[in-house]
Amino acid sequence: MKTELSFEEYKKMKEAMDNAENSDRPYAVVEDDQIHVVGDVNDTEKITHDYTIQFAYPNNESWREYASKWKKIGESKNYYGVEKEFKDIFIPPMIQTQALSTFAELYSFFYKVTEDGSVKALTLDEARVALRDLNQEMTEAMCHAVASILGIEREEEKFMLPFPSVIRTFIRMCDDFPELINGVDFFTEQLPGEKENE
Repeated sequence: MKTELSFEEYKKMKEAMDNAENSDRPYAVVEDDQIHVVGDVNDTEKITHDYTIQFAYPNNESWREYASKWKKIGESKNYYGVEKEFKDIFIPPMIQTQALSTFAELYSFFYKVTEDGSVKALTLDEARVALRDLNQEMTEAMCHAVASILGIEREEEKFMLPFPSVIRTFIRMCDDFPELINGVDFFTEQLPGEKENE
C-alpha cells in the first residue's frame, strides 16, 4: 500500500491551488469577529459536488460489520477496504471559515514567509526537502483538510486512504471550491509584504 506523497503529486496539488487563485467566485472571511464576503455577493449560488473516499479499516468482525454499509473494494489479512460516497457537498460561509484553518495547515508546505515578511512559493529544491522531511505531516494535513469539508470525524481520518482517493479529492476540491484557497490567500495577504510565486 502506497504511504508517501510523490513529488509529482505535490506538483499537481500546487497547480490545483494556483488555478483556484484565478477564480473570481466570492468567498467568506472573518474580520473583527464578523463574516464578510469578498467578491460579488450576488454570485453566491449554492453549488454542490459529490466525492468518493476509500477507507481501510482493521479486518476484524466489529469493523467489518461497521463498514458493511459501504461498497467493499478489497480485503487482506489486516485490512478491510471500503469506498464511501459523500453526496451534495456544499460549503456554507460558516463551514467555509472553519475549514480555512485546516486548509491553511497545508500552506506551510507550499509557501514560506521570507525575512522581509513577503510570502513566496517554495522553490523546487525546498519542496523536495519538505517532501523528504515532512511527508507524513503533509499527508495528514491533506487528509484533515478533505475530512473537514466532508464532515469525516477526526477518529475516522486515520482510516482514510490518502492515495489515490484523498489526493484526487483534494485536487478536485481546489477546482470545485476555489473560495477555500482564496480565503486562505486572504489571510496570507494580510501578512507584511506581498505573496509571490517562484
